[in-house]
Amino acid sequence: MTLHPPAHLAAPRPAPVAVHAILMQEVDAPGDQEPVRWLLLATFPVATADQAATCLRWYTYRWLCRVCKPQSATMGRSLTPRPRDLWGGAV
Repeated sequence: MTLHPPAHLAAPRPAPVAVHAILMQEVDAPGDQEPVRWLLLATFPVATADQAATCLRWYTYRWLCRVCKPQSATMGRSLTPRPRDLWGGAV
């Protein structure tokens, strides 16, 4: 899949970014809540389950250094990428 920068950006616009999609689901959700599911878009090749697991592990390292204040019960255990991370703050 290829992501294109927003059309409203002034020239010079960033180049499109090729990404691979990894659909993740929480396996140990609290008994009274639905498991969190999220779609991780990676710029690294992901053709096998091992590559997907490696990419997910790298992604979780990012959150070890980031302090997140949960705003809801679900958000406190989800990993949600920000669009501005893909485009270097341009969105």
